[in-house]
Amino acid sequence: QVDKLTIKIEASHSGIINGNRFFYTPGGMKAGAKSFTTPYNKPVLAHHDSHSDPIGRVITAKYIDYKIEHGITDSKKPTDVVDLVSDFIKTKSFKAKDYKGLGHVELTAEITDAAAVDKVLDGRYLTVSIGAGIDSAACSICGEDQKQMSYDNHCGHFRGETYDGVD
Repeated sequence: QVDKLTIKIEASHSGIINGNRFFYTPGGMKAGAKSFTTPYNKPVLAHHDSHSDPIGRVITAKYIDYKIEHGITDSKKPTDVVDLVSDFIKTKSFKAKDYKGLGHVELTAEITDAAAVDKVLDGRYLTVSIGAGIDSAACSICGEDQKQMSYDNHCGHFRGETYDGVD
């Protein structure tokens, strides 16, 4: 009987367009990695259920840079980043079959819930999905900061939609 497990998790990747239609920049992810352990070690939840007891806690978090040349720099002006990302996703590096992103956040977590330990060991809990907060989210069409917009003050572009041939 195993009481607890310490596991490494490849949590989220920079430099790809994920299932939620977000493209995380390497600088943004590197800066945000500390949010998994600051101001406290975040809980590991089953099924994103924040109303249930955690199955463990994140112990450490760090950004792993894949050292791929990309030219994407973070900026206070969202349109600057949108243009850099738009240029990058047209490159051979981004379109290569073996491309897996520009880096990822690696978490070390301690799983302490007995049922969850069993599910990790037998493969039922093989993958993860994380919830994360962001400081800004630039619209890929106009560069407006989506985080600062409200329902009444929205640029009119929506993730996953195409506008004049641009996603």
